[in-house]
Amino acid sequence: MSSAAADYIIMTATPMSMHVIDDFSLVQTKFVIQSHVIVMFLPSLFTPNYCQTIWTLKNDDNQHHTISNLYHNWLYQLQFK
Repeated sequence: MSSAAADYIIMTATPMSMHVIDDFSLVQTKFVIQSHVIVMFLPSLFTPNYCQTIWTLKNDDNQHHTISNLYHNWLYQLQFK
């Protein structure tokens, strides 16, 4: 709750400060807010592909395994030793 409240205060105070105190125009203030939102959410479009690329491993048989599969195989082997 407190982090959300702090976020709302900062996200409200920044454009007000830019426009009222620092004399930026509303167009400039709008551009800053739009840029912030785009830069904040744009990486989420590429993150799944990036993670799959990083997490895909090759073993000696040229079979592809994700880290999740390797972890589950390791746990299975631990249970039956």
